[in-house]
Amino acid sequence: MKVVQIISGGYGFRAKAGAPTKLILAGEVVCVDDAEAERLVKLGVAAEAELDAETKAIVEQADADCNDVETQEEASEAEEKPGRKGRKTAAE
Repeated sequence: MKVVQIISGGYGFRAKAGAPTKLILAGEVVCVDDAEAERLVKLGVAAEAELDAETKAIVEQADADCNDVETQEEASEAEEKPGRKGRKTAAE
């Protein structure tokens, strides 16, 4: 994993497949895998960020927390399961 700083435009970061996209704007940093970091640098939209150890740990933890986000697909499946019905209203 590498921490890169977006230097041009924005980058749509997904913590995992199917997760909501988080927009990373120019000037912000994000932790991505090595191949993605290399691709972004080659495109000229990112540069490897030189962060102190404390800041790097914070960025990596924030990105790890994104992995815990429930995807829309997972939320839909949970709603369809029996036993998670809402209360009936008087109109029903």
